[in-house]
Amino acid sequence: MGRTPKSSTPTGPSAYVLIVGGFGLLMLLNEPFLGAMRDSSRNAECSTNLEFIAATMETGKGPLHCGPWPLEIPTEKAFPWTNAPPCWDTFGFERDLQLWGQYEVRSQGKGWVATCQLDLDGDGDAIVYEASHSHTAGLKAGTED
Repeated sequence: MGRTPKSSTPTGPSAYVLIVGGFGLLMLLNEPFLGAMRDSSRNAECSTNLEFIAATMETGKGPLHCGPWPLEIPTEKAFPWTNAPPCWDTFGFERDLQLWGQYEVRSQGKGWVATCQLDLDGDGDAIVYEASHSHTAGLKAGTED
């Protein structure tokens, strides 16, 4: 009988090392992409929540002062909305939300202004999103590098 040729496909421990190494390389290459997606999601949180706040304030039913909440801008992990002061209930946010931004509503002149401060890299230099009686959410101030 003839001999069967050896398979060139790795099996056993060497296949495992190749598979795990391949996934590790993919994760390393995707880190910039995943970081950009994370930052985009956090920016969207501020814009969306400020739109909810603005909609409530435009009806005249929102408080003229609420916040800041949370007391410090989250940097390491999201902060639970569950313990927010009762004034935030006016806006209809679900209490199981996790926040990356720090929110505040205050009177300004004859109107109001709402802000969301977001520190993406934890360096203390926050982006400030703002909505007011004269413009909707989306104005940004500050820098993130």
